[in-house]
Amino acid sequence: MLSVIVPVHNGQHYLESVVQQLLAEQLVSFEIIFVDNNSTDKTWAILLKLANQYNFVQILKEDKLGASAARNRGYLAAKGEFIYFFDVDDLLIQGSLVKMQNLLVLHPEAACVYGNRIVVKNRHECL
Repeated sequence: MLSVIVPVHNGQHYLESVVQQLLAEQLVSFEIIFVDNNSTDKTWAILLKLANQYNFVQILKEDKLGASAARNRGYLAAKGEFIYFFDVDDLLIQGSLVKMQNLLVLHPEAACVYGNRIVVKNRHECL
């Protein structure tokens, strides 16, 4: 399973797009963990709606300020074998998460995959 952790601060205009982008990835097994980080807009209300609409959406709140605290909170709640940090206003190239996950399965020695590189024991290798 892939756990996608999304810190959110006043991201009401992007939340539905995040869900739709991840649905378009056609991942076999995934969860989205939205972590609200002191939003003052309608973010929390929209997150409640999304959590009720989709069983793969989990919502949390983090009182400490900053995306790092929100990412850490999401990481502690993640159930997936693989973790992907996604900012609420990011855009995905369709198929990129499936490709990264497949590369990690094919290369269990890899610590991470990003762009066109795999990191193996802190050494960059081109794909």
